[in-house]
Amino acid sequence: MDVAAGFTTGFSFYYSSADAGSVDVYSGLDGTGTLLASVPLVAQYDVGCSAGASTPWCNWSAVA
Repeated sequence: MDVAAGFTTGFSFYYSSADAGSVDVYSGLDGTGTLLASVPLVAQYDVGCSAGASTPWCNWSAVA
């Protein structure tokens, strides 16, 4: 995702993933410039799902 105007107060999002990974934040568009932050994401899509859940993708975690 590119935010041409940038941001000054931070950002947050929710995610659900079957694989571990990360989100990298750069100072330039299209992943260019200086790496400002790297947020590790764990595989957690089915953690804590109830036995009767209609889908295993029941866990959405906030990242801020």
